[in-house]
Amino acid sequence: MTKSATREAADEVSAPIASPVFTGNVGVGVTPESSYAGRPTLRIGAGLAIGGYGSGNPSHHWINANAYQAASDATEKYIGADQASQLKQTNGAFTFNVAPNGNADAAISWNTAMTIDNAGYVSTPKMATTYAMLKGPSSTTNLGWTSTGMQVTNNPDSLYNASNGRFTCPVAGLYQMTFMAINNVSINDTIQAQAFHNGAEIAGGSRMYESQNHNHGGSSATAIIQVAAGDYLQWRMNGSIYADKHSGASFMLVHAS
Repeated sequence: MTKSATREAADEVSAPIASPVFTGNVGVGVTPESSYAGRPTLRIGAGLAIGGYGSGNPSHHWINANAYQAASDATEKYIGADQASQLKQTNGAFTFNVAPNGNADAAISWNTAMTIDNAGYVSTPKMATTYAMLKGPSSTTNLGWTSTGMQVTNNPDSLYNASNGRFTCPVAGLYQMTFMAINNVSINDTIQAQAFHNGAEIAGGSRMYESQNHNHGGSSATAIIQVAAGDYLQWRMNGSIYADKHSGASFMLVHAS
C-alpha cells in the first residue's frame, strides 16, 4: 500500500527532507544529555559531543570526548566515568584541553595541552613547565663527586628529586641539561661536572673541567640527549663551588617524541 498524495505532501511540510532543521539536542545512537539550551549539541555514540552557539558567535564551537555542558549554567561535566578531551574553537583559535579520569556528571577541570592562536603561534604549556632550575649550595661547598647539594629554585612538576639529584623524564623526547659554576671565592680549586643518564656518564660534550689559578674562575657544560619516559638525568659535581646564584644547573624538555 502506498501513501496518498495528501499524506506525502503533509509529511514534506512537517519534515522537509531537502533541508531538515532540528531544534534542541540531537542524538545519534544515544539519547543526548539535557545540556545548555543556548548551545545545541549533536551527541554521537557513547561520548562524542559536537556543539556551538544557537545564534551569534559563529566562531565558537566545541568537539568533546566524554564531556557535555550542564543545562543550568553550561558547566562542563563528564558524560561517563573516563578521561575527557576537548577541541575548542573560539575567536579563530584552537585550544586543546585534556582532563584525567572523572565520574559521570562531575564537573571537569580542564588542563590546556596546546593552543594555536589566530596568528598561527603555537603554545604548549606543559612542555614549558617540564624543567627544574637549580642553584649552588647556600654556602660555598666542596661537593666531592655528589649528585646532590644544589638548591631547587623552580620544579613545577616535581620532576627533580633533591635527595638523589635525579630529574625523571615524564615523556620520551629530546632533553637538554646544563651546568654552570664559578669556583670558590677564597680557594683556587678545580670544578668538575659530569652528565649522567640512568646512572651512566653521557659520552661526548657532557663533562666540565675547569682548573683555575685565581678566584672566580668558571665554566659550563651542556648535554642534549634522547631518552625514554621514566629515564632519569643527573649532574655529578666535584670542587669548591661558589655559593648561591653564582652557580646553577637545569634540566629541560626540548621536544617530546
